[in-house]
Amino acid sequence: MTIDVHLPDLLFVRKIEVSFQINRGVYNTIDAWFYENGHIDVLERRQHILTFLQYIKAKLEKEQSGKRLHFPGGLTNTLENYVALQKIG
Repeated sequence: MTIDVHLPDLLFVRKIEVSFQINRGVYNTIDAWFYENGHIDVLERRQHILTFLQYIKAKLEKEQSGKRLHFPGGLTNTLENYVALQKIG
């Protein structure tokens, strides 16, 4: 499923929630983390969020039997490791 980064906020978040089985609080934390780490432009930030969630979902799909994504080592640590691997600054 492709999610359009140009959707209104509420529709974008709802599609994220359904596609990745995360709640609004987790989404808000990811969004805030990217913002605080220099990704000010909302479209760029949304693209980074989508890429991060797709990466994590693919990586953890084999390890997790449940539908919801879990972040081993914590969400912030997972974000930091992801950025280091992707070198997106």
